[in-house]
Amino acid sequence: MDYERRHGYRGPKTFIDLPSNAEDREQAVDDALLEHPDNGEIIAAVVTAASPKQVQATFIDGNVGSSRNRH
Repeated sequence: MDYERRHGYRGPKTFIDLPSNAEDREQAVDDALLEHPDNGEIIAAVVTAASPKQVQATFIDGNVGSSRNRH
C-alpha cells in the first residue's frame, strides 16, 4: 500500500466485457473478482458505470458502491 500512496493510481488491473443479460453480467463480475481478489487494504471491485461525475462499482459480496465528483 505504501507504493500505491507514493506513486498514485496506476489504472485498472484488467478489463472485462459485461454482458447485457443481468444473470450473465453478475457471473462475469463474480468471475473477474474471483480471479482478482482483495489484497490487504486494496478492495477489488468491477466498475460497472463511469462518467465524469460518478463511478459505480460492484464488490464480490454483490454490494454496489458509488463515488461522485463534487467539482
